[in-house]
Amino acid sequence: MTLRVISGDDEEVFVTDSTGTLCLNKPLDRERQSYYNLTVAANDCAQPASLQFTSTARRVETLVAVVSALSIRAEPVTFYLASGNFENMFHIDHSSGALIVERPLDFESKKDFSLLIEARDSGLPPFSSFSEIHINIIDANDNFPQFTQAEYRCEVFENSPPTVVCDVLAIDADSGYYGTVQYNITDGNHGNFFTIDPENGYLSTTVSLDREHIPEFNLTVEAEELENTLHKDKATVIITVLDRNDNAPLFSQIFLTEVSEDTPVGQTIIKVTSTDVDTDANAVINYSIVEQSDDMFFNIDFTTGYITVGGVLDREMQDHYILKVSANDSAWSISTDVTIVILDVNDNRPVFSEHFYSIILPETKDEEAFILQILATDADIGKNSEIFYVIDPPHEEFWLNATTDVYTTNSLRKQGNSHLVLKVLAKNSGVITGTDIDETFVHVSVIDTNEAPMFTSPRYMANVTEDTPIGTSVATVSAVDEDSIVNWNHFFFTIEHGNTNFSFSIDPSNGIISVNSPLDREVWPVYNLTVIATDNGSPPATGTTNVIVTIGDINDNAPKLTSTEAHVRENQPEGTIVTKLTAFDSDLPPNQGPFMYWLLDSSVASAFSLTPDGVLLTTRPIDREQISAYQVLVAVRDSGFPLPLSSTSTFHIRVVDENDNPSMARNIFIEVKYFGSSFQGGMIGNVHPEDQDESDRFNCTIKSGPTHIYGFEELSFMEFPPLDRRTNLISLEFATVQRDSLLLYNPGGSNSREFFALEILDGAVHLSYDLGSGPVRLQTYKQVADGYFHSVIARRIGSVSFKYISIRGLQKTTTTKKQLPGYRVACREMFTH
Repeated sequence: MTLRVISGDDEEVFVTDSTGTLCLNKPLDRERQSYYNLTVAANDCAQPASLQFTSTARRVETLVAVVSALSIRAEPVTFYLASGNFENMFHIDHSSGALIVERPLDFESKKDFSLLIEARDSGLPPFSSFSEIHINIIDANDNFPQFTQAEYRCEVFENSPPTVVCDVLAIDADSGYYGTVQYNITDGNHGNFFTIDPENGYLSTTVSLDREHIPEFNLTVEAEELENTLHKDKATVIITVLDRNDNAPLFSQIFLTEVSEDTPVGQTIIKVTSTDVDTDANAVINYSIVEQSDDMFFNIDFTTGYITVGGVLDREMQDHYILKVSANDSAWSISTDVTIVILDVNDNRPVFSEHFYSIILPETKDEEAFILQILATDADIGKNSEIFYVIDPPHEEFWLNATTDVYTTNSLRKQGNSHLVLKVLAKNSGVITGTDIDETFVHVSVIDTNEAPMFTSPRYMANVTEDTPIGTSVATVSAVDEDSIVNWNHFFFTIEHGNTNFSFSIDPSNGIISVNSPLDREVWPVYNLTVIATDNGSPPATGTTNVIVTIGDINDNAPKLTSTEAHVRENQPEGTIVTKLTAFDSDLPPNQGPFMYWLLDSSVASAFSLTPDGVLLTTRPIDREQISAYQVLVAVRDSGFPLPLSSTSTFHIRVVDENDNPSMARNIFIEVKYFGSSFQGGMIGNVHPEDQDESDRFNCTIKSGPTHIYGFEELSFMEFPPLDRRTNLISLEFATVQRDSLLLYNPGGSNSREFFALEILDGAVHLSYDLGSGPVRLQTYKQVADGYFHSVIARRIGSVSFKYISIRGLQKTTTTKKQLPGYRVACREMFTH
């Protein structure tokens, strides 16, 4: 029997050989065509029957092929699966020959089938024909990749160069491209410390790791198919970073401790601690004291770091120690300072700096007088060094304070010319014993001294009025002198300071203070007198007190006006207030106000009135043009006791102008004399009309006459008759602004060449002349073209020359030799309110 493909293979991809095997004739391309429906014809050559099938293999109920057969003997032909139907995966329709999938196919379980199909005719006996169909199962992407482990654990040493840490593996049961997976890290790779080979799953470091920074990493690794990225699996990779001894120990703090100087040997005083971020054996730390000597007072435990006392301590010899302690972890070594402060105990007694003091004291009147200071020291510190001093036995006239100062308890006058010995003890706190004290002796010699007189009061107060007569007693001071020597306890009084103008005197013997000159409270209201009492001792001693004398006021000053000027506008109605008068009085209340005011020249015709409280009023309208100012006599009286005082002042009232008068026309003649070549213009006169008002303003305009004259016609020069020999002096005054002009020219005569000329060239005066001996030219450097008047004097010597030229400046003027034309001027008054 032969087989051949009769349809479904237009490109002749498949062929059948002599054995009936379906083979590939060309390469397959799934992307172009994913399956084929082939119709195969079978011919047994002996009987005219043929078998046809279509190959397709997919899901349950999927048609794989249609087998057909022809029988020339007895139709119809029925079909049966004779063998090869493993686990009944296929089913054939007996009549149609349709071969279908009966159960789900699994490429991974069985990749191909060989089915033997029987074609049976309907004859009796029936004839059969067999044909074998080979079915290859095409793999479908129906499996997900799976990691061999859900969790991988790997280890790597820190500080290692980038290296492979571990490998992960995911298996996909599909074949070929469907079973190809790629790997990537999806989570936990913070800092990108790791990378994974996408093909073989090798997980490697990208940098050297630091266990002390991150000791362990937890990565999520994913494997996904290339063909379908939805097919994926995940696994956890835990990477432990192994320690290396790459960190030195670190001391945990600054070490400082205090220990009493009586601490016994062997006692623990401090523990030195340190940390090492390494682990296990790499973090084992040993301690030692650097440069420790045999006489070192401290020891340290090699493993625990406990420091103990190794000798007898004495704070007074050394009050602190600084130990250099080393910490070593076999690879690294560091050191730090441990400060040990030795605390004091009271193991020293006080000692006086001197065991004998000697002092000579003058007798004193003070109840508490400082004598001397004694001093003892204690080598201990703080409370342990506090020293208490006592006089032993106690003495009623001497005592000690806390600062070791010796004082008297009362006056030493009774001890004059005597000798005393004081024993002073110095001790620490607690009961005085024979071992914790020291003693010294103070020899005191008291001698007589001259004591100053003492006033019975440090200050005296007195009051006296300023009209007190000279010689009146004001106050009495008194003093006592306790000196036992007769001449030393006699004294006299004087006023040392504060007696301004010698206003007071004091009786030297009885201390009575009296008025010595007239008093004036307004000039000097209070006296602070310094009074001294001087005895007759050698040298003299003085006592001092102060006497405050307050001067009382009397009404001895008349009030005066604070202002004597005011103004009022003219034409104001009757009763207009001009001003409110005020006054001042140098006396004190009640010798001041309230003040009373009145006019001394008040009459019916007076233009003003004054109220008692000082309000100045007008009694009628005032005309400034009649009287422009008033002077009135004002009297003011105070309220002094017992008699009031008064004063009189002239009060000036100025009347302020109002524009209440019309202006009056006037004729004005203005003559201007000017010797220059051209007048530059300027004010030549005031054309205001007559007006009695003083504050009026006017606006004037020219009604007729030239209005554009700014100068005068040039006067070229002045000509004089010929000079004779008797004329020795030429004097000329002129003013000009021309820088080049001829001022004067004098010819010599009709038949003479003589001449005299005075001219201005470039602003300076030049003189030219010829007196028969030839022309002469003189030049000055005085600038005269400035509009001011100048005087020129030329003096001649004999008949042949001029001696000198003198030019003198005069004040500026506007005089000219020409008269201005006449003008008619109209002025309009500008009213102001």
